[in-house]
Amino acid sequence: MVREIFLENKENIDLPFFYSFPKNSCESASYFLAALLAQKFPDKEFLVVHGYKHSSDEHHYWVEVDGRVIDITADQFNNVREPIYGADSHPLEGKFVPDSKTEAIQGIKRFDLVELERKKALWGHISTLIEQRT
Repeated sequence: MVREIFLENKENIDLPFFYSFPKNSCESASYFLAALLAQKFPDKEFLVVHGYKHSSDEHHYWVEVDGRVIDITADQFNNVREPIYGADSHPLEGKFVPDSKTEAIQGIKRFDLVELERKKALWGHISTLIEQRT
């Protein structure tokens, strides 16, 4: 549901590069998705994984929970046809080596692509969009 909300509202979600979701928006999407899931399921540990390809200085972000992969932007890559929900491993791990893993709530607090007030407003906006669907 979050991916669909992001797709339908990508022009109105004021995050860097989000207008082209799922392309070039993996960092923002992963941090917000992980924090939303952590809020909904507080007994689980959601991690934002930063994958890095050193040879070309490329980055990709996704979410992990219980060793399972959630990547709602994976289909921005030619060799991935759809988002990933609950896979045992990431099909792009050969390209993007996991460089770091950050707990979801700490990650959204440190997420610095937008200033704090704008981040709070976006959190409220996205939460409202989700509430309207449920």
